[in-house]
Amino acid sequence: MFQSDFFAKLFSSYFTYNSNVIMLKYIIFATLLFAGSTNARLEYIRHNDGNYEAALYFDVTAEESIANWKVVFEFDYAPIGFMVHNSGTKFEVGEDPSHIEVTPNNDNNALPVGEFELLIYVRYDYIMPQAVTASYNGIAVETNYIAPPVTSPRPTYPPPIPGEYNYDEVLGLSIEFYEANRCGKLPATNRIHYRGDSFLDDGELEGVDLEGGYFDAGDHVKFGFPFAAFTTMLNYGVIASRQAYEATGQISYVYEQLRWSLDYFIKAHPSPNEFYGQTGDGGQDHGFWGRPEDWTLGPRKSYKITTASPGSDLAGEAAASFASGYLVFRDVDPAYADTLLEHAKQLYDFANQYRGVYTNAIPANGFYDSWSGYGDELAWSAAWLYAATGEASYLEDVNSHYEEFSLGAERPLQLSWDDKKAAAHVIFFRIRT
Repeated sequence: MFQSDFFAKLFSSYFTYNSNVIMLKYIIFATLLFAGSTNARLEYIRHNDGNYEAALYFDVTAEESIANWKVVFEFDYAPIGFMVHNSGTKFEVGEDPSHIEVTPNNDNNALPVGEFELLIYVRYDYIMPQAVTASYNGIAVETNYIAPPVTSPRPTYPPPIPGEYNYDEVLGLSIEFYEANRCGKLPATNRIHYRGDSFLDDGELEGVDLEGGYFDAGDHVKFGFPFAAFTTMLNYGVIASRQAYEATGQISYVYEQLRWSLDYFIKAHPSPNEFYGQTGDGGQDHGFWGRPEDWTLGPRKSYKITTASPGSDLAGEAAASFASGYLVFRDVDPAYADTLLEHAKQLYDFANQYRGVYTNAIPANGFYDSWSGYGDELAWSAAWLYAATGEASYLEDVNSHYEEFSLGAERPLQLSWDDKKAAAHVIFFRIRT
């Protein structure tokens, strides 16, 4: 028999989204075969119009792991889409599409003793599907429902002045674009409600923590070369136009996105002459058509440059991102800025002393080759380090690289993640005048 306070707790739970209060009647019908605890709880992770994610937690306290388990969801309205994020699981939709059963992929996939988290994703058209009954191992579930923290609202922008473009909104949305491409454990301040945690085990195969960072262009690979390039340019934008970010209320958001890059690069640079410049394989990634949260192909391999397999283009661009990051944060968080500067110096020395093209060490060929060579990255990073430190040796290196690689031989026709000559010319001019 269900306990009366069980319904009272669950039916009194509310979830606020976009100022609309939605009554939650979230009661999960869950059956586990074999012994186990009757403790369970349901938590909403995030909700957006047309979809939501939730986690069902079971406290498995049996002396032995539970095998041949089953979780059954009975919804009052049939979802139009349903997924389980847990690896080693499968689900079946019954003849009545409001009935969905989740089971392990095979008999060996038992639940370990401890807390088991079942992550589900539900998609719907108009009416939010809600489960209507709950039991656990044939006994009423006793649960304390824990509501999620209120999600950070998407900022609202003032209406544009008639006849003019709303560049305030453009700036804000450009930052949200980066936010939507974040990898790893997302913070409570996440504003992109359809995104969830992903690839928390990056670096596991190499024994290094590479969780975090940014995805690339709709793919799930973390390509370090263009990743570092956009970080440098985003730093440059803040350095050149900090007042604009402040005036539009975007400065805290851009700081957060830049830290997301730079914090990751700190982890990717575990020693002076070692830098992890890619996680994931482009070919494998293109063969997986799904959300990063739903990745099913196991831990991903990460690739690095070293003195034996150098990459002056990659190390140079990473050095530039750290040095420009120092200029962004030196008055905001001096201790953090000093850390960035130390990484910048080490990576520049690595790039300059051990010359080579990074795609000889990292399988980014065909995706992000360094077509312009590494001379522009060496000069670019030396210029940023001179701007950050004022040390004459970096200015001497700028001039040396400029001549060695004939960077002024022809007029640049573009500025891209690969070819930095155009932007480098601007930096050269500013530090020489």
